[in-house]
Amino acid sequence: MFDATRLIRYGYFPKELPPCFSTDDLANHTIEVTKALACCNPKYSIPLLYSGFKSEMARRTFAIPNPYHFCKTTDVIVRRENEIKPVLEKSRYSLRAPIEKMPKEGESYAVKSSFPADTKDAVEKLYQDNSVEIRLDINACFDSVYTHSIPWAIHGIPTSKKNKSNSLVGNELDQCMQAMNYRQTNGILIGNDLSRIISEIILCTIDDQIRKKFPQIACCRFVDDYYIYTKDSSEIPQIIAFIRNALAVYHLSINETKVQVNESPFQYGKAWYVGMQQAIRLRSNDFLSWLINEYNMSKDPALLKYGLKVIDARKFSQQKRWQTMQSRILNVWVRYPFLADRILPMLWNNKQQLKKTNIKTAIVTVIDQSVLLRQDLELVWAVWFVKVFEIRISQETAVKILRSGNDLAIIILLDILDITGLSGKPAVQKELRCLYDELKEANSDDNGNPGNLPWSSRWMLAYEAERSRRFDSIGETFDIVGKDPFFMKLLRLNIKFYNEDFEYAENQFVKKKKKNDRKKLDSGRIMDFITSPEFQAEIERGNQELTEQFMKMIEQAVEY
Repeated sequence: MFDATRLIRYGYFPKELPPCFSTDDLANHTIEVTKALACCNPKYSIPLLYSGFKSEMARRTFAIPNPYHFCKTTDVIVRRENEIKPVLEKSRYSLRAPIEKMPKEGESYAVKSSFPADTKDAVEKLYQDNSVEIRLDINACFDSVYTHSIPWAIHGIPTSKKNKSNSLVGNELDQCMQAMNYRQTNGILIGNDLSRIISEIILCTIDDQIRKKFPQIACCRFVDDYYIYTKDSSEIPQIIAFIRNALAVYHLSINETKVQVNESPFQYGKAWYVGMQQAIRLRSNDFLSWLINEYNMSKDPALLKYGLKVIDARKFSQQKRWQTMQSRILNVWVRYPFLADRILPMLWNNKQQLKKTNIKTAIVTVIDQSVLLRQDLELVWAVWFVKVFEIRISQETAVKILRSGNDLAIIILLDILDITGLSGKPAVQKELRCLYDELKEANSDDNGNPGNLPWSSRWMLAYEAERSRRFDSIGETFDIVGKDPFFMKLLRLNIKFYNEDFEYAENQFVKKKKKNDRKKLDSGRIMDFITSPEFQAEIERGNQELTEQFMKMIEQAVEY
């Protein structure tokens, strides 16, 4: 069910980050790194936190754990899989619990539902002759997980209360999750797959309790969303009350504002989905207009991500047509910078026709507003755009990023500064000196003892700066992190978390889609239509099968 190398390779970094952040090197040395865990025993580490987009009115806090405690937790999960597996197999409802199966490419472990289309099929199969649907959402699930409830879910509360030793896998996992999160017992880190496994351990136990209490209902759960179906509407209050109480035992709660009770016939999915099936017939410019208008009404970020994937699948052969689309795409990105991961492939696939001056203006605008509004993930992507499209930025912009406190953006920027020679400019050198002093100061704990930096939230910036000698330009040798025995091992293995040599392959996005389509759809005939005028003509002739296949392809390429 679990493999340490896969968990480290695919489950460490939040998937929302640019691909230059990678644990391929760490995964390639899984055995050596696991052995190196014995060289020290830090009680805890502080994760690197950054904010990402959730909605126009809310942000989500992602976390990157220290590699030591992540690898240590991975080792526990793999070694004690036989004790964890029965708990995960209790649930007949979960679509995201790990299962005994070969994982798909890019997955840490196998699950029942890898794509939105899989979830849709699973939910719709439950409709049958049921008359009532209950939809429940767990309130701030990961932020609310109480780590002591992990052994409760695995061993039961009485046993867990009596036995506090690591002979119980639940207790060992409890300690590991605390160690990754600055000894916090409330909440687990968002963005890594180990936290997903832990949440499933707890929720699968609750699923089993619901099934035993109400064996007659049909139910499935996708992460923290429950879809429940019953023939008897009189059961609704009892079902909701039972789940509310079952969650409370583990310090979790229902999001009362999102409780829905719907009568049949049921409908799964977003209201805009049907409209998109019709709008897909429009030419790209008109389709983008429809997309923006629809988003202004629904405010659903998934709509934009889904729609941009549709546009990305098309080819712009005429320079004039692309120039108009480029202007509009950049305008969308500046207004909605959380769409950077969708915008970049569209620009990359048409890079021969790009106007760099326009891209540079957009990038600087996004950087300015991201720094001002503390939009961390958006800033990281904007700096990554600078690297990918080889944009020359000013000293003023570089200083602004260095002062942002965004370590991920700074890691990319330090690379850019060395490549472009900006690191030798006076204003930049002054800020590099300040950054160097900050990191040196962070190495001492509250009592003035050295060795704190590798276990602080700035470990990654310090490690990458030391590995790549980023302070040579100011005449300083940075050698703090490498004095720790664990990180010394990582440096000797030349393990990097930021890949300064990462390059997008030529038209890799189009090639990947074509490869997937050939596997699924008769040697890529959909892509042949998508990238040529015949696609438009075929849609206009009413080829519904082709439309449905195309929408299925997009569903499998977009998480929403």
